Formats: sequence, C-alpha cells, structure tokens
Amino acid sequence: MYAAKSTADEHGSIPTQLDDARALAKREGAEVVAEYADEAASAWHGNRGPELEAAMDRCAALAPSWLVVQHTDRLARGDGVRSRHLIELYLWALKAGVSIRSVQDDSTCENLILAAVMGERNAEDSRRKSLAVKS
Repeated sequence: MYAAKSTADEHGSIPTQLDDARALAKREGAEVVAEYADEAASAWHGNRGPELEAAMDRCAALAPSWLVVQHTDRLARGDGVRSRHLIELYLWALKAGVSIRSVQDDSTCENLILAAVMGERNAEDSRRKSLAVKS
C-alpha cells in the first residue's frame, strides 16, 4: 500500500489514504505486506519520493502482487516531461507483474487507454490547481 501528500500532511490525509487502501485489501481478501508513504513530495513538480520507489521495488520482488492506493493521482500527476506520468507506472506494473489497485478509480489501470486518459486528467487537475494558486 502507498499513500502520498504533496505538502505537509497537517490534516491527516496519509492515515486516511492507508485506511482506505487497507479496507480495499480486506474486501478483496488480499494480505497487506507493507505500507509506504511520502509526505511533502509533489507528483506535479517532480516524482513522488523514495517511499514510492521502495513500494515499487517490494511489489516487483513479490510479483504477482498489488500496489494499492486511494487514487491513482497519489502515484503520478505529471506530464511525462518534468515529472512522471501515470502511464509510466502502468507500463512498469505490467512488465513487473504488479496490479495497480485504486480505491477511488480502480478501473483506471485495467488497460493502457484508461491509464493514459486518467494520467492526463491527473496532470490537468494539477496544472489547473497550480495556476489557481499562482493567481
């Protein structure tokens, strides 16, 4: 399981994300092997932090396995140029034998097209929020 917050987690978002991911795993009868979280690691201005990399390494080592998140935007929000696009994680997972499962948008990583479209949506949401903060 993996959770992330791009800024300091002052309102307890990370524990909530992990609770949601645990609930999905329990519903599906999956064993939770480890939990990872990055705080103050933007997926828009750069890639998520070292905990995502550790989670990916662990999932690949245990394949077939799942990487469970609250929403796919916890993994990537980038345009693929300055930061990672969701499609990059989808392709990594496909090659590694890892299924990306998401509490809020679980069908996203069922196929390449859905992952590409949601990755674009995640990047657009971040772009829009960034512009709003600047103005």
